[in-house]
Amino acid sequence: MDDERPAPSPRFPLLGLSTLLPLALVAVASAAAFSLHTSRARFDRGREEVRDELQASCASEAGLGAAALDLRMGGDGNLGEAEEPIRIGEGFYWVQTTRLESGLLSVRSTGGAGSFRRRTELVARPAGTPTAPLETISRRIVPLAPADE
Repeated sequence: MDDERPAPSPRFPLLGLSTLLPLALVAVASAAAFSLHTSRARFDRGREEVRDELQASCASEAGLGAAALDLRMGGDGNLGEAEEPIRIGEGFYWVQTTRLESGLLSVRSTGGAGSFRRRTELVARPAGTPTAPLETISRRIVPLAPADE
């Protein structure tokens, strides 16, 4: 009679599964929520970078326009400085204008927003009268790395 032991209860192995299954579901749900949060943060960061890049480009173009107006009004076309740029919305710009030996003007406008910088350069022939527009000879857009400021 001592050899007779009761058979194990079928509920005991099920108790282990019933405990592990909710824990596994919670772990999967937590991993999915974390993945979604991480993806959302990357998406938001990507959207901010695109916005900053666009604002830097627009600020650079605004700098060219302001320099052209300054040159038409008899100014030298130099606006702002890297240390003290001109603010426009959430962006900023500064413009450096130099007269080349050939008599042409080199206008370099650097715009920025956030960590992005964009430089737009053009070479123009000065107009004969203050109200005449500049005659653009060449133009290019130069994306800048943050260290190239």
